[in-house]
Amino acid sequence: MEINYLKIIETFVILVMYWLVRGISNKLIAKNLFKKLIQESRGIIIRKAIKLILITLCVGLLLIIWGVNQSDLAAYIGFILTLAVI
Repeated sequence: MEINYLKIIETFVILVMYWLVRGISNKLIAKNLFKKLIQESRGIIIRKAIKLILITLCVGLLLIIWGVNQSDLAAYIGFILTLAVI
């Protein structure tokens, strides 16, 4: 198996895991909103925070898989977090 096929498979697995974790977390938050355990505005903030953390983690993993230097990786993640805050 060529190295590119392995990278594509790993990328696919990361994207599927992102989709599953995000879906499960959204369902748990919606369930708690339905039971009135948390306020709706807090649910929105929690969803955004989870989404930001998952995207940062997935992008970091994808950059490592596709061969970005780890010293450059910190700069990329810092840039992404800076854009997310703005």
